Amino acid sequence: MPTALYQRSWESLSNDGAGEDRFFHLARQIALSFIDQCYYNDHYARKHVDLLCDIAVGLGSEAARAGGTAALFGVLIEQLCDDYEDFQPETYARVMSQVIARCFDLPEGSQLRQSLRRFRIESEEDLHRRALHIRKRPNHWPDRNAVDRVYILSRVTIGADVAITSVLVQRLKRIFPRAEIVILGAAKLGEIFTADCPARIRPLQYARSGNLMERFSSWQDALAILDEENVFRPGPILVIDPDSRISQLGMLPLVSDDRYLFFDTHDTSAMYRKASMAELTNRWVDHVFGSGSPVYPAVWLPSKSVEAAQTLVGKLRYEGCKRLIVANFGVGGNERKRLGTELEIQLALSLIQVPGTILLLDMGLGTEEQRYSRQILCSARAMGHVAIEVPFSRCPEGNISSGVLCIKATIGEIASLISQCDEFVGYDSACQHIAAALGIPTTTIFAGTSSPRFIRRWKASGPALLRIVHVSGHTSQLPDHVESIVDRIVRDRSTHLEGQGF
Repeated sequence: MPTALYQRSWESLSNDGAGEDRFFHLARQIALSFIDQCYYNDHYARKHVDLLCDIAVGLGSEAARAGGTAALFGVLIEQLCDDYEDFQPETYARVMSQVIARCFDLPEGSQLRQSLRRFRIESEEDLHRRALHIRKRPNHWPDRNAVDRVYILSRVTIGADVAITSVLVQRLKRIFPRAEIVILGAAKLGEIFTADCPARIRPLQYARSGNLMERFSSWQDALAILDEENVFRPGPILVIDPDSRISQLGMLPLVSDDRYLFFDTHDTSAMYRKASMAELTNRWVDHVFGSGSPVYPAVWLPSKSVEAAQTLVGKLRYEGCKRLIVANFGVGGNERKRLGTELEIQLALSLIQVPGTILLLDMGLGTEEQRYSRQILCSARAMGHVAIEVPFSRCPEGNISSGVLCIKATIGEIASLISQCDEFVGYDSACQHIAAALGIPTTTIFAGTSSPRFIRRWKASGPALLRIVHVSGHTSQLPDHVESIVDRIVRDRSTHLEGQGF
């Protein structure tokens, strides 16, 4: 559809005082139209991006801003970043350069423009030119003694930080044993990268659901942190950016180029094409700093949480539990990864059919995830199983040797439970990476994508048995397939576990 028709639809919605959902629907159609033209006609629909920006930056109502931003980042930019095809990074750089430049002339965009001037960036062309430069320039760091501190930008999501950041931390501490390693990331990362971790976390929050300008504020916060740290602790530094959202995948600079290394996790060259994120990270470190021993992802858990998990698990095993399975059906707000409550219920019931099995179900975050978890509890209870909800810090009363325990826990607490269990089952999420890093046999259900390269990139890495089950489509659209999908998950998992002696 021509941009002018979308423009008229937006004006009509604005005049009608429409809600966020209707603006999101319109903005989503614009984003998908852009993708169709770009992917299949090799046409860059510049006016479509301009209109998405106009909706998102506030030339209408708050509902329009929220809907426009959600579609811009959640549909257009996410699809460009998640497909891992050869041409997507180039298109992403063009789109993001246009979006950032569009914000320059806004009243609230003056600080953004001023911050970019520090790096002699004045225009969309400057942004685009730099983005291409950092991706194409050869990365090599020959001097291992010329760094006092190494700053790593968080990948924002816990799963990505386990898969990528934890590998960087371990490898870089070997390379720069006297340097301090600092992660710029969310404070909650400290729940799995605790005091035993060879890196310090400098809290920095990224507004994953914020408006357009808020998405750029974390970059300015990162600039302020680097400025502050280098005033009080001057010395040579190195900033490593693994395609972080903090810099909008390298679009926004933080230091001079001679102190900055960009790790392109979308690289599809031959040496990286089929690699998981952990494998990719190890190979990138070898390429930049010289060959070394590869490492698996790691987590460093709080001793207090581990001790509490040991107490709970010890009680359950004493009472007759023979197999403990942790399940997590959270998707981090990305509903495309879910296969629906009916499947999750049937899968949970299938897992506890084996006598002496307890399913420790992560209750999840937010009202929606917790509602889904309680539906699983109700179904298990209706089938005559023990099914109770308990906080992490309290052992359940009575003798329980089988059934479902729905655990309300933080990420550090659920990770501690995973460390004490026999097996993990769940969607592509943070917990699969944590389980794999802890050496726990893991079954990951990938849904919501048809890209083999995406699955290869985001499969977990670790020393134990790791099993992937890929399901195309959504079971709400294919209700007759629920039973067959559950059967496939359980049978594939059982066959491989039997081979390991379970």
